[in-house]
Amino acid sequence: SVSGSTSKAEIINLIKHYLPNTKVLYGGSANENNIEELKEISSIDGYLLGGLSLKPEKLDIFLKKIKN
Repeated sequence: SVSGSTSKAEIINLIKHYLPNTKVLYGGSANENNIEELKEISSIDGYLLGGLSLKPEKLDIFLKKIKN
């Protein structure tokens, strides 16, 4: 989802603009349902997994989608 009129990509790109050597991990509930959208944001360097890491079936789907 988008916060106001600012997209995830815009916020991440702003962080990278001011901190160019910083890795950005997306921690906003990355899951098997939104990973396709998140993969399109090339400036994301990785994902923090919360509850998803406790659900092996969903984690497997998430990891397969990241790989493809």
